[in-house]
Amino acid sequence: MTDSSNDSLVQLGGTVTLPGDKGVHSASLLFDRAAGTVSVTFDEPVAGSETWEGSSVVIKRRLKYHEVVFNTVGLPVEALDLVWKMNVALNHRMAAGVVLVRPNDRKIKGEHGFTFSAPGEAPAGRVNYLTQLPSHLYKAMEPGA
Repeated sequence: MTDSSNDSLVQLGGTVTLPGDKGVHSASLLFDRAAGTVSVTFDEPVAGSETWEGSSVVIKRRLKYHEVVFNTVGLPVEALDLVWKMNVALNHRMAAGVVLVRPNDRKIKGEHGFTFSAPGEAPAGRVNYLTQLPSHLYKAMEPGA
């Protein structure tokens, strides 16, 4: 949701499954386009913390959405590097994305799609086709693939 005092601050929420963790977690995403910061806050602590700050944040404005990419390290397993890629609608009401795990020595693999929505938005019935695609199709959708 857009905060009227700061048009660049966006808050979205939903559920997400993380590679290396079988549980489904309720989470909120807060990103500030002007500051270039992103944080993920879980309802219950994950790997010892409720709030995780994104690193290597990239926010690009596209024609119909903002493309947001960032990393978290140590979530849900120590030293595990996750890449979060999402598209946030320009009206800040919905985001669809995927959480990918970088190659690691723990042999954890995988990726999980998610859909977040703004507070007050009804998530039921708002299926986004990006979260329903088989994982091999994400690679085919990347530019130059």
